Amino acid sequence: MAHSPNPSLIHSPGTQVVAQKEIMTSNDRIAHPAGAVGVVVRSPVDRTHAYRVKFSDGFEAAIHHDQLIVRKQTGPEKGTLDAADLEFHAHEFERLVRQLEEAHVQSELPETPSARPALNDLLVRIRLNGCGEQ
Repeated sequence: MAHSPNPSLIHSPGTQVVAQKEIMTSNDRIAHPAGAVGVVVRSPVDRTHAYRVKFSDGFEAAIHHDQLIVRKQTGPEKGTLDAADLEFHAHEFERLVRQLEEAHVQSELPETPSARPALNDLLVRIRLNGCGEQ
């Protein structure tokens, strides 16, 4: 199955990978969003250590194996899933829908926006006074 990676697989230098999570700088700023493509420049000795991945702007980051996927390079763009993959994705879809429904029930946000008058007031003040003046 495509979603069950080989537990001993180590990607070699030169492998194009996709970050599954945001890549952060040392001062906790986002350097690259999830989905950014980079190239492995140094592989770890095992899966408990991080890869060194270089992005197109030259930024390098230490990224663990479970936060990377290999970039698709072959096969049809709109290929079909086998039965096992289809079952996996169907279960994931159902799990995520349940998670969203639970979050909706637990949310304290109002069903309709309630800050429209305050937002309008803010925009009028900004237009009349400029952004830096209050």
